[in-house]
Formats: sequence, C-alpha cells, structure tokens
Amino acid sequence: MNNRIFLLTILAIISSITLAGCATFEAESDWEVEDFTYTNQNNEEVGLSDLKGSIWVADFIFTNCDTVCPPMTYNLTQFKRNWKKKGEKM
Repeated sequence: MNNRIFLLTILAIISSITLAGCATFEAESDWEVEDFTYTNQNNEEVGLSDLKGSIWVADFIFTNCDTVCPPMTYNLTQFKRNWKKKGEKM
C-alpha cells in the first residue's frame, strides 16, 4: 500500500509541475519606457526616439547561463521567424 501512495504522490507532483507550465501569462504592456540609447548588432546607436510610433520588442538575456537562456533565445528566434513570415518589417 505504501508503494501505491508513493507513486500517486509522485504522479500528483509531476502533474502539478506540468500543468503549472501551461499557465497563461499576460504581460502588462502599457509601461512607460524611459529614454535610452543603446548600440545595436549593426554597431548603430538606437534610442527611444528612433522607435516611437513603431512596435518593438526588447529581449534582455544573459549570455552565460544554462537554465532559462536557451529557451528564451529559442522563443525569440521563433518570434522573429513568425514575424517575418507575416511580412512585418524588422
């Protein structure tokens, strides 16, 4: 009987973890962004004034981690691929 309870407990834990990953996330998108200037991948300075009136996505990643960075980078790659498929300008 103890093995059965143990297995059911493990199954419940795994199910909870799996279902938690399926939760819906809705980000706040009406934040005011302070003025900034950064250098992009083309070595050009880009600031908030360059982006006003456009839809833009900022992705901040750590380049030396092996936990959340690979999936975040993959998701951004998929986003970019889907964005281009829709004919949107990047």
